[in-house]
Amino acid sequence: MSSTSTTTFSWQQKWTAITPKPFALISILSSSYIIHHVLKSTKRRSQIFHRLLLGLSICDVFASISFFMGTWPIPRGTPGVYLASGTKATCDAQGFFQQFFGVAPPLYNGSLAVYYFLIIR
Repeated sequence: MSSTSTTTFSWQQKWTAITPKPFALISILSSSYIIHHVLKSTKRRSQIFHRLLLGLSICDVFASISFFMGTWPIPRGTPGVYLASGTKATCDAQGFFQQFFGVAPPLYNGSLAVYYFLIIR
């Protein structure tokens, strides 16, 4: 067996690639529970608050999946990137998901803030 790469990575590069995974997994599981909780009740589905929370959770699941993937979608052989094993297409797809679904949760949070402002007022 011959090694295709003799690149060594610092602990910081490894830490940066691996650390987001457990937190992203927790976020995926938590948001999935919220989605399930809202969708199983007709009453909850009809309330504005729960619909906003549903949209926030759906976007969070996709963003968290993208963060869980971490450096995997980055093209193989990219210098200084630990666990890079993707292609340009997988890298582009991950970039799309991080940009699109990374912007949506703050907008949903803003919508929830406006909702609460109007309800409490």
